Amino acid sequence: MGLRTVFRRAAAVRHDETAVRDQSRSLLTSLPGEWLVIDSHSHPLAASPGIEAFGIMRAGELASADLGHLAAETQSDRQARSRELMVGGIEFGAPPRRVRVRSACLDDGAVVLFVDDISAAGRVDEMRRDFIANVSDELKAPVDAISALAGEMQGAVGDARALSDLATRMESEANQLSALVSDLTDLSRLQASDALDHARSVLVGNLVDEAIDSVSRPASEHAITIVQDVPEIHFIANPEQVVTALRNLLTNAIMYSPAGSRVDVSASTREGFVEIAVADQGVGIPEGQLERIFERFHRVDAERSRHTGGTGLGLAIVQHICLAHGGSVSVQSEVGRGSLFTMRFPARGHTRESSAAEWKEVP
Repeated sequence: MGLRTVFRRAAAVRHDETAVRDQSRSLLTSLPGEWLVIDSHSHPLAASPGIEAFGIMRAGELASADLGHLAAETQSDRQARSRELMVGGIEFGAPPRRVRVRSACLDDGAVVLFVDDISAAGRVDEMRRDFIANVSDELKAPVDAISALAGEMQGAVGDARALSDLATRMESEANQLSALVSDLTDLSRLQASDALDHARSVLVGNLVDEAIDSVSRPASEHAITIVQDVPEIHFIANPEQVVTALRNLLTNAIMYSPAGSRVDVSASTREGFVEIAVADQGVGIPEGQLERIFERFHRVDAERSRHTGGTGLGLAIVQHICLAHGGSVSVQSEVGRGSLFTMRFPARGHTRESSAAEWKEVP
């Protein structure tokens, strides 16, 4: 074989290797997520554009010893691996994140690391665990109380007055348990469906009338007068959910207002939104509590909520309904003077009757 033939074949081999590297880079670039290729000394050879945002590399080197160990293990036995790690942090110029890293060894000994950010999934899992723990605690209180009262009733046989008192207390705990289960069911149902799947053109006044009718009994029992000032406004919404949100706001206003006071319900349109407001003359909310008022199970006054039968879920449900419609809810309050809750819904179709199909075409 002549030298010319040898050089020609060598050039062809080099050309093939370059083509393979180009094809490999093209394949990596087309994959979702971030990736990093390092050599046998853990020096980066190539990386996706967003890899540095994870705080994985610093000054051209791996910023995490754990990643170096993962790469070394993969190189030693050429076996693919998957591991969850914490990367980034203030010292790396990136927020701390939990990532899932999958490693694979290439033919030339280099290692490719595929990096997926699972921080959001971790936060969701944490919220779910916290929610389950909170629900367990909330359910445990009335169940334990009912169990204790049942034991006391057994010891009070023959004492009609004591039995009557215990039965009244047991009924109160049962009502508290029923309200909690009802709110949990509502919240679960809201989260499982799209509010706008059942949206249609509605008249705000009709929704307000229905919500007020639903709280007429507690309003009468607490000598609360509900006054409404609602002009004729049409907009697209899920009527059942908006009534639920209004009922929750009215119930809170009634329960936290002094006897003989009034609750005002008003509506208006502003800057492309329909605003429905509920104002009371109640005890008000301390300024330090306003930021947490819409959290699940958060109570400004736990003892009073227990007495009034509050579950700590009413305002969380209101917020969920508003957000599901593309709107929001806000609160203004002053201790001793009352609170003003304002729900804002996109004013789609508020000037005329429209169908849900028409609304979906509106930007």
